[in-house]
Amino acid sequence: MATISDVKICNIALRELHANTIAALTEESLEAEVSNLYYNLARNFVLAAAPWNFAIVRSDTLAELSTAPKWGYANAYTYPADCLRILELNDIDAIWRVELNDDGTRIIVTDEEEIKLRYIKEITDPQQFSPSFVFALAKYMKHLLAVPLTGQTEKSQIALQEYQAFLGTAKTDSGQESSPVLFHSTALADPR
Repeated sequence: MATISDVKICNIALRELHANTIAALTEESLEAEVSNLYYNLARNFVLAAAPWNFAIVRSDTLAELSTAPKWGYANAYTYPADCLRILELNDIDAIWRVELNDDGTRIIVTDEEEIKLRYIKEITDPQQFSPSFVFALAKYMKHLLAVPLTGQTEKSQIALQEYQAFLGTAKTDSGQESSPVLFHSTALADPR
């Protein structure tokens, strides 16, 4: 894939808005200031919006906290610092929740004795992004930049619709890089 950068992704959005492109997120221009304001949050939002294959990781066993939840669950575990969204636990039947600890940190509470996660990791290196993610992020940035740069809410709404349509296609593309999901019949589903 061609070299991609945070600036190049922002420039795709800026060009689609017919705005001036930028050389750096830190340059002194309205386009750079607004791009810099939104970029990291937008990147993480789009990463968490879909199970992008390049961003899915599996954890080792998580560290159990020494203090159990006050009630409702038997165990609490650390929430990975680079986790944007948990997709599943190693035991797919486990009941769990993400909550805040008394000190304000995110934790995972459950009755499970040991847990591992499959989750969406915060990826900050654009070289790791898939092409479909790059375009989805550019469309979302276009949505966020439209009003501050053009003053036109219609352009923002159109860009949001473009992002949503593109995200649907990108989810399908990413989902095709795995084995198919097989459904097994049960006594309730079998015809009699």
